[in-house]
Amino acid sequence: MVTAYKCQFTIEQWVLEEFLILLPETDLSGARNVAEQLRQTVEGHCFSIPRHVTISVGLAIWCSGDSPDTLINRADEGLYRAKDCGRNCVQVAPVFKEDNDDATARPSPRAPDRGNSAALLGPSGSGPRHRS
Repeated sequence: MVTAYKCQFTIEQWVLEEFLILLPETDLSGARNVAEQLRQTVEGHCFSIPRHVTISVGLAIWCSGDSPDTLINRADEGLYRAKDCGRNCVQVAPVFKEDNDDATARPSPRAPDRGNSAALLGPSGSGPRHRS
């Protein structure tokens, strides 16, 4: 499935049932397209298990001044939103003032037309998640 996407990215297993995908130099629209294509690919794939597999995706855009933890926490909030919306969907996490010292947080000035994005993914076929 990974080879189906023609963009540069990094994918890491984050916890047992979640993956973190970093999409450098990708704007919100591009990241949403990648996330939706991945969601549809997983949904349409016939896995060799007796269960239909889908994924929920939380998507967050890196803003100037964000720490890695801020970005990941925001993507995780998007994942919770996706699961709250019935799973098997993509939800973009909002940028809150407290996420960033700059009340007008926006994508990094290093790439004015493209911020960095992260998607935090988890299969929705898994059991309920509990916040710690």
